[in-house]
Amino acid sequence: MIDDAIAERGDLLDPVVARHLLSTLGLPIDPVNLLQVRRASGARVRLGGAAPGGSNLPDDGRMLAALGVLPPAASKIAFTEGEPACEWLGEHLPRAVRPGEEFLANLRFRNVGTVPMLAAGDRRVNLAATWYDSHWTQLSANGQDDDPARSSHRDLRTPLPADLPPGGMLTVAVRLHAPTEPGQYSLVLKMVQEGVRWLEPSYGPFAIHVQPNAGFVPPASWVLDGPGAHEPAADRDRATTMMIDWVATHAGEQPRVLELGSGMNPVTARLPSPGYQVDGDLLALQLGAMTRRKAGASVLSFCAAFNDLPFPEAYFDAIVCFNTLHYVPDLVATLGTLRGHLRRGGFIGLFCEPVGQMWPGAPGAKLLAELRQGLNPQGFSLAEYARIFALARLTVAELVIDGVSMKVRLTPEGADV
Repeated sequence: MIDDAIAERGDLLDPVVARHLLSTLGLPIDPVNLLQVRRASGARVRLGGAAPGGSNLPDDGRMLAALGVLPPAASKIAFTEGEPACEWLGEHLPRAVRPGEEFLANLRFRNVGTVPMLAAGDRRVNLAATWYDSHWTQLSANGQDDDPARSSHRDLRTPLPADLPPGGMLTVAVRLHAPTEPGQYSLVLKMVQEGVRWLEPSYGPFAIHVQPNAGFVPPASWVLDGPGAHEPAADRDRATTMMIDWVATHAGEQPRVLELGSGMNPVTARLPSPGYQVDGDLLALQLGAMTRRKAGASVLSFCAAFNDLPFPEAYFDAIVCFNTLHYVPDLVATLGTLRGHLRRGGFIGLFCEPVGQMWPGAPGAKLLAELRQGLNPQGFSLAEYARIFALARLTVAELVIDGVSMKVRLTPEGADV
């Protein structure tokens, strides 16, 4: 029923739990359904050439816990001898800032060391920054230098939101303070294991221009105070209506539409023509296909990675996703891949994507729970999103923000909007 999934069979789901799950979803408890659910829950899935992965369910019971079938799993990290080490994966630094401005910018990195990067305690790891002037002279922080031009910024350290195990990846909004004097500066980022060592390598240098008129100015056509409701269910309903309207208006007759994510409940099931869906959660896809079969809805589901789609180039009139893209590790690469799968005149629709950076020094319960589950929700500013779209060679045709929920229609550079 689910295409493009190479499954390595694992332990089958307990029959009692499988029956409970089917009953919760209102599906018939028959031998075929029981076998499909038990097999899908135990599968380890290979997506393209990636190492074996699982559904969002098997190892920690996230989906069953959400349905009230199983309690959520705990996650603890123990410290052993050794040291963490950092591999830098990407950055979203502004290239121009105002003098003395305090700002956040997202960085992504991986722990390639042998022990966890700890978020608290004596061996905690923080992110730090060093500024250099145009002569490559290091600026002294916190006014501890006789030359005011060289002691013109504050040394701000950014904590991790949670412990990062070896091999783990994380995106963190680092807090920075720009020099107070206008000019051309270089910024170098680094990690410090407080009271122990500086971690290698550093990241940079990045050329940053400090000027009074710096700052991102959104185009006047962008709607930044949309009338939509801020409650999640109502916001998703509004986004669904917008998606249906955009497809009807911009995707032509009998459009071919792909949805990324949404698990059991693809929004494209509400379109009049059959849709396509890609997700990495095999069990959610299996259950969704079963419930849609019962309801008579038509969506073709594929288990695959977003960066390795099982479709030819220029295949879709529209590609959409709901509250999904901010979980993707490399947004620029993923959007670039999606752009290649669009037909001429097609668009990418992003819906219910959160706008706003997340300060890691005060993580909420929801963020901590997702980090423990191996997820990494990322929060980007509107300026960062604009730079991401530009790097992916996409143009904003329409953009609306309701509260902190962004809906945006993107077209390839040079295309008619």
